[in-house]
Amino acid sequence: MPKPKAKATRKPRARPKSRAPNPESQVQRLALHDLKAPVGSHRARIRKGRGPGSGIGKTAGRGGKGQTARQGGKVRPGFEGGQMPLIRRIPKRGFTNLVKQAAQVVNVRHLVDVAPVGAK
Repeated sequence: MPKPKAKATRKPRARPKSRAPNPESQVQRLALHDLKAPVGSHRARIRKGRGPGSGIGKTAGRGGKGQTARQGGKVRPGFEGGQMPLIRRIPKRGFTNLVKQAAQVVNVRHLVDVAPVGAK
């Protein structure tokens, strides 16, 4: 009977020596014209009302019928849906005097210029 062949043993390969990192090669200089946004940070704007496949077609996020579904369908500030508005519910106090004169600020050092000559 022939003798079985001996398995060839592989000699371990010598690993390449890692070179010391060059500090100048790792540092990249930044300039304003090199800056750009990371990939995926900006999304395309939503195009409303462009069909059912867009996911925001037909009513385009406005719901069904009604005032707010219409173009320009907003309510004025302070409107509470027919309920008496807060500004009309709270009591009013006082009044505005229409003939009131506003006070003027005058520095004392300027009074010398206005005082008549020889006044004590």
